[in-house]
Amino acid sequence: MKTILKQLSLAVALMSILALGASAQHTLVSTTLSAAVTNSATSITVAACASTSCAVNSLVYVDREAMRITAVSGTTLTVTRGVDGTQATGHTSGEIAWVDQAFYFGLSPASSQNSSALPWGSCTSANEYVLPRVDTATGDIFRCTNSEWAREINTGGLKAKLDLHMLLDTTSDDRAVRINQRNYSTITSGSSIGFTSKPAQNVTTTGSVIGGEISPRINNTFTAANIIGLHVDAYVRGTTARTISGDVRGQQIELITDDAGTNTISGDVVGLRFRAAFSATTITGHMVPIKIEAAEAQTNSQAYDAVIKITGAQTDAWGSDTGSGDTEGGYLAVLTDFDGNGTFTKMYVVLYSDAP
Repeated sequence: MKTILKQLSLAVALMSILALGASAQHTLVSTTLSAAVTNSATSITVAACASTSCAVNSLVYVDREAMRITAVSGTTLTVTRGVDGTQATGHTSGEIAWVDQAFYFGLSPASSQNSSALPWGSCTSANEYVLPRVDTATGDIFRCTNSEWAREINTGGLKAKLDLHMLLDTTSDDRAVRINQRNYSTITSGSSIGFTSKPAQNVTTTGSVIGGEISPRINNTFTAANIIGLHVDAYVRGTTARTISGDVRGQQIELITDDAGTNTISGDVVGLRFRAAFSATTITGHMVPIKIEAAEAQTNSQAYDAVIKITGAQTDAWGSDTGSGDTEGGYLAVLTDFDGNGTFTKMYVVLYSDAP
């Protein structure tokens, strides 16, 4: 009897795969949960539900749990929880829910060597029966990207083993590690933040607390066109008219303490520090801590109004000169190319030794 059942099951599975192979490639259907789900709920509500995917005996898969649909009423699905070897657990509103016919889940990709293998190695999108693939044991999603399987790990965080650094490296020299390089499509208030780094020192230390360190290097004997420590590009894209209610800031530096802080700072408090320890036999250009390029011309282009904008009064640092005497005590050198011919002339900003 068991042998007959096994043969029948294999026949049904084979018929499903053959029917699938005879049709066009299938894109696994996804939606989101419209409300939170407890681990004992027998019905769930989803944002959208097509009749071809939301049907009796179809599966709903959310974060490692498979549920079988027993009834459908609009976007409300009556389900049997924790099927196919998974466990019922709570889910939050807005989580991705994959809702489709059962045999689309766990289907082996054409490039795999056996029916139980996870997607790996190279792939050809046109040869895959179903995309993306969902690993029902882990919740990981596999997509065929650039002819290779790309894995989206279903996790709320990653931690390295004890005493080990966490490394994120590419194996190809022409590839970069990209963080949140995607469109933000649902945030309508607050800030869209690409990444944050907020190490919080919780014990006294004689060292420094560094939010991020960027140190590109050109190794010994090798050459390059440029080496740039950090490129910041605040890009307002497109030509459609829009209103940006605040500023456009290339980089923002803030020095902050809590109000009424009683810190003792033995060194300086500096918004931006330049340090040079730079040896070279020849610098064809100039060595300067700050270089400002002239604003480039384009349709509706804008020019700088000034080099620096200072708000408010700070008597000890800046203000109008209402004093007398004006004794010259020093200067700052500025390289200028006012006529734009590429020839720089050194000019001087005079400093006075007497107070204004």
